[in-house]
Amino acid sequence: MQSKPPSAKLTSEKFSEYVMCLDDLYNLAKRNSFHLPDLKSAAINEVMLLGVLRGEYWCPKVEDIRIKNCVKPPLKEIVASKVWDTCTSKHLNLAWMDPAHIPNKKWLLEVLATLKPEDEIFRKDYVAPPVRKRLRDVETIVLPDELFQNMPKSTSKVKARRLKVVSQAFAAEKTTRLKEMQKHILDEIITHEERVESYQDKLRVS
Repeated sequence: MQSKPPSAKLTSEKFSEYVMCLDDLYNLAKRNSFHLPDLKSAAINEVMLLGVLRGEYWCPKVEDIRIKNCVKPPLKEIVASKVWDTCTSKHLNLAWMDPAHIPNKKWLLEVLATLKPEDEIFRKDYVAPPVRKRLRDVETIVLPDELFQNMPKSTSKVKARRLKVVSQAFAAEKTTRLKEMQKHILDEIITHEERVESYQDKLRVS
């Protein structure tokens, strides 16, 4: 487990000489050898980066990373769940990661390979469980029906002007879908493991 680094106090003016935006904060962490998810990843934000730099949150260092092949990896949510469980068992504070802030899959695979190289997904014979279920539509914005009667659909393509209510709804819907997907995948894994165990029992009897 990484120890909390010694603190140094800076004035806002001094801090601004090095960091003016999220990109600068990200580069500060990278230059100090933290192995971060992609900058565009949902996991990267100011709170996460500051927490990592202050030693409040865990994030691996580049020199600690171990690479293993996973030819056909499972869905990102499965790998994220494995990383979370592994970090929890090792008392590594990964509190910056949640269903709405999941790192990119490459980072997750590299961290899992570093912390748990014996995981099943790195075996030569591993095959990811199929995902067949279509996720239901999640309705989060409530307005009277008559408001949309005989209304043409929007033709606006300017995402920068998207309403805050739409952005919030989209984030909430995505989180709900990810949780549903995670539950369904775990059900698939349990079913698969039960079949394997049943098959192995039959082999032992024979």
